[in-house]
Amino acid sequence: MLVYPSAVDLFSRTLRHLSGDTYARLAAGFRIGIATAYHYIREAIDLLAALAPTLEQAMATVRRRRT
Repeated sequence: MLVYPSAVDLFSRTLRHLSGDTYARLAAGFRIGIATAYHYIREAIDLLAALAPTLEQAMATVRRRRT
């Protein structure tokens, strides 16, 4: 297992902006229940994770781009 801790310095204002809204605010904004908002977000994250390359694929891409 390869573990590589990292950090990015962000201003508090930027961090608050990037962290987004709460489930309650998203639910209210779209006029849906909080549980529904949670499930929609979870489905989107799962879909993005399924489409993401594996670490091996990502490293192969990096190697190709370096040559």
